[in-house]
Amino acid sequence: VPLRKSFPNVHVLPDPSMIDLNGIVVGMTSTDIMQHIIANELAFNAGDKVKRVVNHLFNQGSFYPLHPPACDEISFDSFLAARYAKIEQIPNILLLPSDQKCFIRVVNGCLAINPGRLADSNGGTFARFVITPPVNKEETNICNFVACQIRKV
Repeated sequence: VPLRKSFPNVHVLPDPSMIDLNGIVVGMTSTDIMQHIIANELAFNAGDKVKRVVNHLFNQGSFYPLHPPACDEISFDSFLAARYAKIEQIPNILLLPSDQKCFIRVVNGCLAINPGRLADSNGGTFARFVITPPVNKEETNICNFVACQIRKV
């Protein structure tokens, strides 16, 4: 039985992905790019690391702007990354799971979320968010139509 018939509400997406949910663009990846950038950048007392790392992604236009990859733990194909790991527009919501401390932050008009890891030694965490599409299509402040929280498993 095809997966689609058994579970009609389940959608399988590639990693990384950018999806449009009725005008709300959500970017997501499962790679811990936060940890990789923080471990490899030369910045000391350079301010807000969350804002800095998210801006690296936006400025480079890539879900994985490090080349070569920061570690041997990931499988990285430069040709495929150039084609499929692009960030061509700043999303409204960006999901960046990481081993770094969980956060929900607005960076350049984008709601950046690190839900943490679902399964870890402390039981894990996840993000739960509710999107209420704005009545006024010109509304640009993501905080006015998205409610988000980090929950423990």
